[in-house]
Amino acid sequence: MKKSLIDRTLEGLTHTRYPKTVLFLLALLEATISPVIPEGYVAVLLLYRRELGYKVLSLVSALGSVAGAAIFYLVGATMFARHGEALLTIFNAKELFAIAENAYKESPFLAQIIAAVTPLPDRVFSLFAGAAGASLIIFLLASFVGRFARVFIIAFLFNRYGDEARDFIKKHSRLATLAFFALVIVYVVHKLGVY
Repeated sequence: MKKSLIDRTLEGLTHTRYPKTVLFLLALLEATISPVIPEGYVAVLLLYRRELGYKVLSLVSALGSVAGAAIFYLVGATMFARHGEALLTIFNAKELFAIAENAYKESPFLAQIIAAVTPLPDRVFSLFAGAAGASLIIFLLASFVGRFARVFIIAFLFNRYGDEARDFIKKHSRLATLAFFALVIVYVVHKLGVY
């Protein structure tokens, strides 16, 4: 049977020689400057290359995200005093920065976990943590726990139900293609704040 375009595309995304490196870089970029979806890549890897292991992929993605968060922490710690207003304007994040400030007053650890798990732009929380001089150890630990949990849940589900998802994609390729691109568009619009 001939493979559909979506099936060939998804399978093609997994046949790199360095899938874990690609995942690490996607997660790092998502935590810093780009509206990419590392969880989506984890899902695709598990659909076509399950031997990579969902626990390992969750760990790699979480470490990439934490590396990106650490970059923004350092930006906040070193540049916010001079360029804070410009940074908040660039990221359209003045209101979210105020939310981060209030959340950090309550519990820095919990605030960073919530930022890492939810669709909130956690780069703003990372920037605030650095600017506020939050404990780097607590920041890194909370970022790791939140990101690992977020990716692990998705990775576990795709590891467990991946065969069914792949069969659905093959049987309903048009619907799967439309759903895939609709989700990508919604995600990018949300990440860029264009609404």
